[in-house]
Amino acid sequence: MKHLALTLALAFLCIDAHGQTLVNTAVGGDTTGSTFANFSTNAVSTTATNSVIACARVSDTGITLTWSDTALDTFVSQVNVDDGSTILNCSTIASSAGNASNVYKITPSSGTVRYVGMAVRQYSGANTGSLVDVHASTTGAFTGGTITSSAYTTTSANEVAVVFATIEQLSVTYSAGTGFGNVTQVPSGASNGIAGMEDRTYTSTQSGVTAPFVTTGGNAWIMAVVTLKASSGGGGVVRRRANVIQ
Repeated sequence: MKHLALTLALAFLCIDAHGQTLVNTAVGGDTTGSTFANFSTNAVSTTATNSVIACARVSDTGITLTWSDTALDTFVSQVNVDDGSTILNCSTIASSAGNASNVYKITPSSGTVRYVGMAVRQYSGANTGSLVDVHASTTGAFTGGTITSSAYTTTSANEVAVVFATIEQLSVTYSAGTGFGNVTQVPSGASNGIAGMEDRTYTSTQSGVTAPFVTTGGNAWIMAVVTLKASSGGGGVVRRRANVIQ
C-alpha cells in the first residue's frame, strides 16, 4: 500500500521578539587639566540608519556643547546640566548617515574645555522615527558607593536605558549598578576615570524605576538617563511551518 502524503496547511505565525543591539562605543577623554578648543573620540565604524547616543562632561560653566561627526549627522540635545562647575550633555542621532571611520567631536560655544569625558554608543534595532522615550537628570553629593537617578517611567517594550554619570573628581572607578551592564570607563581603561556609561534593556514597560551606578568617588556628581525605543514591531520575524502527515 502506498502511503499518501497529506500535507496539512497548518501554517502559523511565529514572532521572534528582538530588542536593540549595542554595536560599539567610542570614547574620548583627558584628565590632565589641559585646555582644548574642541575634543574628539576615537574613530569607529557607524552603520547607516543605526541610532547613536552621545554623552560628554567638561569642567566648565555658562557654555553649551555642540556635537558633530564625520558622517555629518544631526544631533538632538536630550539632557543638558550645568551645576556651576561641570557641564554634562547627552545628545542623540535617530538615524545616522553612516561612516566607516566616524569620529565624534564636541565644541564649546565659547572658550575652551578641560577635564573632558566622552562616550558615544551606537545601537541597531532602535526606533529611528521616534527614538527617545524619556530622559532624566540628577545631581547630588555623596561619600562613595552607589549613586541613583531620579525615577522614570517607560512606555514601550525593549527600551534601552543608557546611563552616563560623572563624579567631580579624578581616580574614580565606575561599576555596573544592579540590573545594568556594558560599563565603559572614561577615558577608556583609565584608572583615573572621570565618567562612566552603562546600559540595560527593559523587555517590558517600567513604572517609577531608577538607575543605579556604583562608583568609588566621594564628591558632587551628575547623572543622566536616556531611554531609546525599539523599532516598531520589535523586529519580529514571521515564520511559517507545515505539519506533514503520511
